[in-house]
Amino acid sequence: MNTLLGSIASGLIAVLVGHRLILSKDKRKEYNEAVIPLLSRLLKHKDELSQDMLINRIEDHSIDNVKFFISNRNEKKLMHHFKLYSDLCRVGVKNNAFTGLTDYKPGLFNELIFHVDGMLSTIKRK
Repeated sequence: MNTLLGSIASGLIAVLVGHRLILSKDKRKEYNEAVIPLLSRLLKHKDELSQDMLINRIEDHSIDNVKFFISNRNEKKLMHHFKLYSDLCRVGVKNNAFTGLTDYKPGLFNELIFHVDGMLSTIKRK
């Protein structure tokens, strides 16, 4: 009788542990599906900025997909860097009406790279 109860108990424990492992695998997969597009976008944008080009800015909707999967501390850090990044893009870029060219604030690209690095440090692939 004890052998039968022990077998049933160990079987239930194995099922619960296996179920828990499968759930964590699914969570990691959902996290990576949300994070990988933003990571690749940030890395590509960082390369553009290092060549003094501001072609495609990072938009709010890119960040919104990731906020649900990261901790509150990392979300605050991500949003802080994104807000400063957005402000720099708005203030540091001026269209020159006389020449028709875009004028950039001195040191703008280094500051933008700093904030893109800050965003990259808050999200990592699992």
